Parts: sequence; structure tokens; C-alpha cells
Amino acid sequence: MKSILIVEDEAISAILLRKLLEKDFEVDVAQNADECLAFGQSNVYNICILDINLGKGSKDGKQLLAHFKADPKYNKSKFIAITAYALPGDKAKYVQMGFDQYFSKPIVFEEVISCIKELAEDDSIEVDN
Repeated sequence: MKSILIVEDEAISAILLRKLLEKDFEVDVAQNADECLAFGQSNVYNICILDINLGKGSKDGKQLLAHFKADPKYNKSKFIAITAYALPGDKAKYVQMGFDQYFSKPIVFEEVISCIKELAEDDSIEVDN
């Protein structure tokens, strides 16, 4: 079963995403950057959903992406940005940063779930735990 790490500081969004995904995936949820980094050290995830603005904390979603991209064990993982930033050109900016997909808030859960299931069908994202 493929694994997903959700990094989201809004509890309701994190709970909904977890509930919608846990029947098909192993799901962990981090509410801040420190929790994310702890999960990322002990596990390798096929897909990471990163909220860009995590409020107070040591890193934001862009910095977490850079952290994971620098770690060779994450070279097969896919990364999804979720953010309140929704200006024209933001999607291209986040994809250029290295995210595989981008969703602006308020997110449409059906679209996000569909995207995740599509990404999960890609056998190239198999990781070793």
C-alpha cells in the first residue's frame, strides 16, 4: 500500500484529507514542519501533500519541499502543494519549484483525491521503507 504524508496546519482540512485517503493509503498527518521532519526521518512517503503556509514554525511548505528534494531517498516521491496563494501564475511557480501538482484553497477535495489516486498509479513512485 502506498503511503502519504499530509502536512497541514488546519485541523479540519487535515482530518478530511486523512478520512478520504486512509481506505486506500497509509496516511500520516503532521500539523507543523517539526512533525513533518520527524515523520520524514523515520519513513519514506510515496506522496507528500505540503501546505505552503504552516503559520508559526521553523519551515514552510517550500522549505520542506527543498529538504525532501535534497534527500536521495525521496527522489521517487511526488509532492503536492496546497496553498491559499491563488494568483495567476502561482501554479506555474510552484511546479517550477519542484511540486508535481498544485491546489489553491479552498480546495475541492474530489479534485485532490482524484489527483492523488492518479499519481499513486505511477509505479515509478515505489519507495523503500
